[in-house]
Amino acid sequence: MHTTPSLPEETITTWADHCRTLSNAKRLRILLVLHSTPTPTPVTCLAKQAEMSVNHASRALVYLAGKGVVEGKRWGKQMLYSLKDTPVVDFLTYIKEAPPTDVE
Repeated sequence: MHTTPSLPEETITTWADHCRTLSNAKRLRILLVLHSTPTPTPVTCLAKQAEMSVNHASRALVYLAGKGVVEGKRWGKQMLYSLKDTPVVDFLTYIKEAPPTDVE
């Protein structure tokens, strides 16, 4: 019989929330762009690199900031965004390096 190591409920809940955050393709695309960008970046640049409208990128970034995954700083009239140091960064590194596999 195979046993599963038990994890604290808080850990399970946190990772379930991270998975919900990453489950949207637009948000994941923005996160992958941010992961490749070493400095805080304006929404317009992120939108262009992620190949989406500024409106969609802005909405995704506001959501991600609310989840604590990205940080936004105002610079004049622009918002600059960067990744916060969370376990999501490790996950983004993993998916960029690992080949996709089919799940059956």
